[in-house]
Amino acid sequence: MKSFLEMIEKNLLIIPAILIALALPQNRDYPDFEIVVNNNPYPEDIIIHTMSGGDHFMAIIDTTLSIKWYINSGSRGMGFEVSGDKLTYFHKDLQQWRVLNGFMQETDTLAASDGLRADYHDFKLLSDGSYFILSYDSVIVDMSELVENGNPQATIRGVPVIEEFNADHELVMEWNGWDNLNIADYTHLNLTVSEFTWMHVNSIEIDYDNNILISDRRSDDVIKYDRLTGDVIWYLGGPLSDWGHSYDYVRAMNLIINHDTPDDFVVSTGVTHSVREMCDYVFGLLDLDYKDYVTQNPKFLRAEELKYLKGDCSKIKKVLGWKPKYTFEMMMKEMTEHWMEVFNG
Repeated sequence: MKSFLEMIEKNLLIIPAILIALALPQNRDYPDFEIVVNNNPYPEDIIIHTMSGGDHFMAIIDTTLSIKWYINSGSRGMGFEVSGDKLTYFHKDLQQWRVLNGFMQETDTLAASDGLRADYHDFKLLSDGSYFILSYDSVIVDMSELVENGNPQATIRGVPVIEEFNADHELVMEWNGWDNLNIADYTHLNLTVSEFTWMHVNSIEIDYDNNILISDRRSDDVIKYDRLTGDVIWYLGGPLSDWGHSYDYVRAMNLIINHDTPDDFVVSTGVTHSVREMCDYVFGLLDLDYKDYVTQNPKFLRAEELKYLKGDCSKIKKVLGWKPKYTFEMMMKEMTEHWMEVFNG
């Protein structure tokens, strides 16, 4: 078997190969598997860990899908992956990340701050030895101050905390979702119950401008925040959407195609509204209460809903002088009046 450092030099990647675990009796304790497809895969080794059953296996498998190295880590080993020129894995029992050298020996332990327990979904170890750790906090909040019928002693779990440490394990930045996001915006969640989970962060990335991107699986959104201040820069996804009038968008297209220099522009209003707000406003124009006419069938709800869908139109405003003429209310009123004329003949 080649040394780990030799393999690192060839850029280990997880490659697409379909494996079906059969758990058949073997002389070794690594689960047997059937090779279903192995058609000209990327010519490097696979770094893999299993999660089913009581035992977790971490392994290196070559392109013929033969096992080169493995270890049965019991219930502990998760998140086995290449991190720069090292291998890392998550020790589930102790909620810590472990760093391995070229001899597969543990050389360092990376943990969240006191009072926080690291999560295995993502972790970033940088070339200079600094690292990011994801963990979660829980808070008890009077939700009646934030939403109608909110519980005065609500327990909110899944409050994300992203911590950045330097190579000496000193905390240099902590980003807490509770301090930087507004939970009342997450209208697709039931915010009135006594206990609920808020977020499920799946990944952390450093963007091209050195700021931080995180993805939240529970609400299908991506959040970018300033690495130095923690301020949220933008959101992508969510039940709050950017509603615009076709008249304004056609004007923007005309300005773009007649611009002297080819360029990319985001066309949006930069203002978000929910479907609930739309119903409330439109029915209000007709002196009706939408709650008497609109029902929600859980059968047709998406399991996970997006949180924000809002564009940043600052560039087209600055460069081309464009801005939307129609507000959300103007657009809803125009459509309502049109269909009232149609129905009334």
